[in-house]
Formats: sequence, structure tokens, C-alpha cells
Amino acid sequence: MWGMDRKRRFRRKEVENAIKGSHGMMRNVAAALGASVPAVKAYLAGDADLQAMMAAEVDAMENAAADLIYRQIQSGDVGTAKWYLDFRSREGYRSDVQKVQLSIVDDMEG
Repeated sequence: MWGMDRKRRFRRKEVENAIKGSHGMMRNVAAALGASVPAVKAYLAGDADLQAMMAAEVDAMENAAADLIYRQIQSGDVGTAKWYLDFRSREGYRSDVQKVQLSIVDDMEG
């Protein structure tokens, strides 16, 4: 399968190589291919395996970020700890324990 973007052609192997180490960022893949982001998105839309590769890159980046945050908190970085607690307290990011606690309170009140 060939991708086209302003007369630029790329093959699947080139796309695979561009995805590796892209940190899951579409603009990095596009830059490595010399293509536009919309052209890369269109190319990936037709290939579930390449989409899975992108998802794996995103997961790896998120895991690295989470590990860094964890290490900063463990080292005593109060600012990071406060940010983390604030982030986790926002609606939609509550831990399972907090959801269970809220459910118990609702059951007791209703």
C-alpha cells in the first residue's frame, strides 16, 4: 500500500519505522515521513496493525510519564504530589476506592 502526500510516497515499512520511537505523536510520524499529519492519518486509517503500533507507542509514553511522576513523588517533590492529587480529584479521574466510598455514602443517604 502506498501513501501519497504532495508527490511524496512512502511504503508500509517506512511508516512502521516512523512509528517506532514517535512517542505516539502523529506529528513525529509525519515529520519522519516528510508527509502531512492528515496524509498519515488517512494512511493509518486503513491499517489496524499500524493503528495498534501507534497505540503501543502512546501506552509506552504514558507509562514513562507515570513512572517519572511516581519517582518524583517518591523523592519528596511536594509540587508534583500536589499536582497529582489535584489531577486525581477531578471528576472522571477518581480512583476506584473513591468511587466505592461515594457509592456507600449514596446508599446510606438514599
